[in-house]
Amino acid sequence: MIRAVLDTNEVRDPDDAKFITCAATAGVRWLVSGDDDLLSLHHIQSVEIISVTTVLQLLKGKP
Repeated sequence: MIRAVLDTNEVRDPDDAKFITCAATAGVRWLVSGDDDLLSLHHIQSVEIISVTTVLQLLKGKP
Protein backbone atom coordinates (compact mmCIF):
# COMPACT_ATOMS: atom_id res chain seq x y z
CA MET A 1 0.00 0.00 0.00
CA ILE A 2 1.27 3.47 -0.91
CA ARG A 3 0.81 6.10 1.75
CA ALA A 4 0.62 9.83 1.09
CA VAL A 5 4.06 11.42 1.38
CA LEU A 6 3.14 15.04 0.83
CA ASP A 7 0.85 17.73 2.04
CA THR A 8 -1.92 17.93 -0.57
CA ASN A 9 -2.19 21.66 0.15
CA GLU A 10 1.00 22.01 -1.92
CA VAL A 11 -0.76 20.64 -5.00
CA ARG A 12 -3.06 22.90 -7.05
CA ASP A 13 -4.91 19.90 -8.49
CA PRO A 14 -5.61 17.30 -5.78
CA ASP A 15 -5.90 14.60 -8.49
CA ASP A 16 -2.15 15.06 -9.16
CA ALA A 17 -1.14 14.07 -5.63
CA LYS A 18 -1.28 10.37 -6.53
CA PHE A 19 1.35 10.82 -9.25
CA ILE A 20 3.73 12.66 -6.93
CA THR A 21 3.18 10.13 -4.15
CA CYS A 22 3.85 7.25 -6.53
CA ALA A 23 7.01 8.88 -7.91
CA ALA A 24 8.37 9.69 -4.44
CA THR A 25 7.58 6.21 -3.13
CA ALA A 26 9.28 4.61 -6.14
CA GLY A 27 12.34 6.79 -5.60
CA VAL A 28 12.43 8.21 -9.11
CA ARG A 29 14.58 11.21 -9.96
CA TRP A 30 12.19 12.82 -12.44
CA LEU A 31 8.45 13.00 -12.92
CA VAL A 32 7.98 13.94 -16.57
CA SER A 33 4.75 15.76 -17.30
CA GLY A 34 3.01 18.22 -19.56
CA ASP A 35 0.57 19.16 -16.81
CA ASP A 36 0.91 22.83 -15.82
CA ASP A 37 -0.26 22.16 -12.26
CA LEU A 38 2.47 19.57 -11.73
CA LEU A 39 5.14 21.59 -13.54
CA SER A 40 4.42 24.60 -11.34
CA LEU A 41 5.66 22.60 -8.33
CA HIS A 42 9.16 22.16 -9.86
CA HIS A 43 10.32 19.87 -7.06
CA ILE A 44 8.68 17.81 -4.32
CA GLN A 45 10.88 15.90 -1.89
CA SER A 46 13.45 14.03 -4.01
CA VAL A 47 11.39 14.24 -7.22
CA GLU A 48 12.11 16.89 -9.83
CA ILE A 49 9.04 17.62 -11.97
CA ILE A 50 10.10 18.40 -15.52
CA SER A 51 8.64 18.75 -19.00
CA VAL A 52 9.20 16.37 -21.89
CA THR A 53 11.33 19.04 -23.59
CA THR A 54 13.56 19.33 -20.53
CA VAL A 55 14.07 15.59 -20.17
CA LEU A 56 14.98 15.30 -23.84
CA GLN A 57 17.54 18.10 -23.44
CA LEU A 58 18.98 16.39 -20.37
CA LEU A 59 19.24 13.06 -22.17
CA LYS A 60 20.94 14.73 -25.14
CA GLY A 61 23.36 16.51 -22.83
CA LYS A 62 22.25 20.02 -23.73
CA PRO A 63 22.26 22.76 -21.06
